[in-house]
Amino acid sequence: VSTQSTGELGFLSHKPRDSNLEYKIAVVTAWCSPSRLPLLQEALECSGPPDKNAYIHLMIAQYYRENNNVSDALKSAKQALEVANQFEDLAMQADASRYLAECYLDSPGHGCVDEGLLLLRKTIALYTTHFSGLDTATLSTNDLLINALIKQEMYDEAMEELKAIKEAKTLKFGEFSKQMADYYKQLGSLCLIQNRTKEALSVFKSALSILNVIQTKPNSVTTSIRNTIKSLEANRTEKPAFKL
Repeated sequence: VSTQSTGELGFLSHKPRDSNLEYKIAVVTAWCSPSRLPLLQEALECSGPPDKNAYIHLMIAQYYRENNNVSDALKSAKQALEVANQFEDLAMQADASRYLAECYLDSPGHGCVDEGLLLLRKTIALYTTHFSGLDTATLSTNDLLINALIKQEMYDEAMEELKAIKEAKTLKFGEFSKQMADYYKQLGSLCLIQNRTKEALSVFKSALSILNVIQTKPNSVTTSIRNTIKSLEANRTEKPAFKL
């Protein structure tokens, strides 16, 4: 899974729910409206439960990210985490922490990337504690961390994180699954970047063997992996063109 550049909140481990009708209507209306900022701000002032206001702040942060307003998105995400930390709801804290991390990774400011990576690691720990290491929220945040490390060219750390989640992904999705094929593709690409061609060859063959089982006919990805394998087996001097 990749960094959610659109600012979507689909990863949330649970959506806001409450019996207060006015609050619920305000939240649902704001969530669905294309011009939702005023409605979200109004929802904050409704008599809804204070702990769920963290999600309103996250929705406001989402709105700002969609409109490329990084500074206000960051401010709203910080408010979400501040509210979440006042309550003993680890899932809510993790959701707010993850979104704030994404906002930091969007920000060009000094130290923002480091703060984002730190928050992602904390988020993974929170999700693991509240759910498990096999939960979708945990694994998708692991993917987000790995992609962020690759983007920062922190390849050794990315490799370490990627290898660490292999067992969890295999248990969650099964060896012969699209998710594991994607896992091996990414691992093989990292091996190429680090000039570990022998390991890359083995990993790409694992990806191809999975795709040969789960796909009814070859596609561009399968063709690209086959070409990469042929290139590696031929011991060509140029690095194969398979990309992350």
